[in-house]
Amino acid sequence: MNLLNKPPDISKDFHAFENTYYLAEELVEFDPVSGHGKITYERHAYSSLLSFNSMDLQLEETNPKEFPPDEYEVSPALPFRVEFISSRSVRLRFVSGTEAPGQESGSSAMLVHDGKQARNAWKHTETDEAHRF
Repeated sequence: MNLLNKPPDISKDFHAFENTYYLAEELVEFDPVSGHGKITYERHAYSSLLSFNSMDLQLEETNPKEFPPDEYEVSPALPFRVEFISSRSVRLRFVSGTEAPGQESGSSAMLVHDGKQARNAWKHTETDEAHRF
């Protein structure tokens, strides 16, 4: 039943054949001091996998199907940021499209403090394969 003020159930959208899914593939840049970086996303779609008495779904990488062909990026590199809320919690912010002017400031009505003291409580180490806080 659709009632007024009932939150929408989006769980079915994650299993729909007709949708295109962008899965995080690679961290292309990251600045541990500011917490800003970019992640490359690869385009996937569901396909069916048939075997004997079974039919399963699997995500496979797909090619773009839009017209004109070069209008949209096939594997977009989109920004994200890590915000240190306290000595025990972080907030991850991912951008899934273009940001409106003023959104990139990072200020939040949900948080009382700016997180600068919390950032000092986290130690950073970097390896060839990872950033660890």
